[in-house]
Amino acid sequence: MNRKTYRICLVALIIVAVLIGLSYYHYIQKNELNPKDGIFVQKIFAGSDLI
Repeated sequence: MNRKTYRICLVALIIVAVLIGLSYYHYIQKNELNPKDGIFVQKIFAGSDLI
């Protein structure tokens, strides 16, 4: 095989790897992250609870 064929196979392999990685990331993000997990604090601090 010549260089052009190797380049095409390499580019196709990289594209497939990126697509698999992105789909895996979205699958994990959708199934494992709880929407309640976030940066907002639900507890209201009052009086001596303040630091």
